Amino acid sequence: MERELRIKISRIIFIIVAMLLFIVLFSNSVFALEADSSDQSDNAVTTEEISEPVLEISRLMEKVKSYSYELQIGAKTREINTQGIKIERSEYYPKLNLQAGTEYTKNMRDNNIGMVTTVGDMFLNPYTRYQSIMGLVLSYNLFDFGVRRGKLDIAKASVQISEIEEQEKCQDIYLKVLDIYTKILVIKKQIDINEEILQIEKSNLELQNRLYKAKQITKNDLNNSEVKVAKVQRRINELRSILLENLENLSYYTGEKYDIADLKIKESPTPQLSDSDPDYTNSIVWKLYEKQIKKKDLEIKVLKRSNYPKVTAYGRYYLYGSDPSSYGSSLGDISASNYTIGGTVSMPIFDGLKNREEIKKAEIEKSQLEIERDKSMAEYKMRLMTLRHNLVYENDQIKTDNEILKSLNEKVSNQTRLLSKKLISPTELNDAKIEKLEQEIELTKDNLMKFAIVKSIQILTEVN
Repeated sequence: MERELRIKISRIIFIIVAMLLFIVLFSNSVFALEADSSDQSDNAVTTEEISEPVLEISRLMEKVKSYSYELQIGAKTREINTQGIKIERSEYYPKLNLQAGTEYTKNMRDNNIGMVTTVGDMFLNPYTRYQSIMGLVLSYNLFDFGVRRGKLDIAKASVQISEIEEQEKCQDIYLKVLDIYTKILVIKKQIDINEEILQIEKSNLELQNRLYKAKQITKNDLNNSEVKVAKVQRRINELRSILLENLENLSYYTGEKYDIADLKIKESPTPQLSDSDPDYTNSIVWKLYEKQIKKKDLEIKVLKRSNYPKVTAYGRYYLYGSDPSSYGSSLGDISASNYTIGGTVSMPIFDGLKNREEIKKAEIEKSQLEIERDKSMAEYKMRLMTLRHNLVYENDQIKTDNEILKSLNEKVSNQTRLLSKKLISPTELNDAKIEKLEQEIELTKDNLMKFAIVKSIQILTEVN
């Protein structure tokens, strides 16, 4: 009996292996037909690590790509959606189920009754016995009017949307980092120039101190000089605090630590802008909404085709054994019982109008996406137009700043000559130098604002 049981189990294993081999061969042919050249491989961003953090805009943006939490989350979202493609592709595989069961039935009535009694879908076994059954069920979706293909296309569209959303997040972070970078450069320049002003004010204070001791000025004049020194020192301390805050904000996006005492800054030249108007259909905003609308069209298509018939093929192979007195004997009695090959056609007739309402809902959602796309594009165009207007303003400001600075340089030169002839005091020359340095701050601000505006336009119009 044991030998027969081993032979039967061997036959079962052979059948399972044969069916699995069939699945593998069949699935390979299906995937060859379903291969999609649009599937994108992950573009891993590799950045060359630099031993010491340097503030340079292109390097900062490369650091953002590899470190930003938002982009890491976006990459995981893309990976999740990529798994959705694999899930939908699994529908092209045949489904193979192994079923096994055993039971004991005790007939508490007359054991000599030899008929089966049925009531509806239930039947009463008239025998007292142990029963065991084992079976393989193979099924495959032969044809469903493109529902399976439609769901796969929806999964692929989700991946494409997540890739564009990553680009959109990257664009937003670039703009935030650019804003922080510009602020840091402006503040650092202000600190450097105010350090020069502080030295000049201290020189003035020293002169005022000597004049006060010589009783040539009043105590009030001396106090005024002391206040000027204190105010410049206070301004420097305030700027250092703001600089430290912005460096911490930058660290959040890059993962690097910056030492305010040894800050390495490398300024980038202002990029050149094209005179031609950008192609708005190449913008991330447009691409994102177009992909979302396309995905919604696919969802509507799948919902409509869900009302069509679905053709499924199946095959079943069962082994059965029974014995009236022994569980072990029922297992030993297991042998081939029957096999079935067939097909089914299923089609929904009435679902309470659920599918119709789902289609209507999806169509409304598509209409909403189209309105949101138009709104976002209007905001995008307005943003670019505002930046271009601001660029014109900054160019005018820089021109004016340079003219003022030229006049102040001449003033310092004149004051230097007058001092050499002892026609003015040293404090008057120092005041002219301070005025010139303060104008240099204004020129630096406007130059950096122009850089930030041009770089922002470049980021927003960059074709990905």
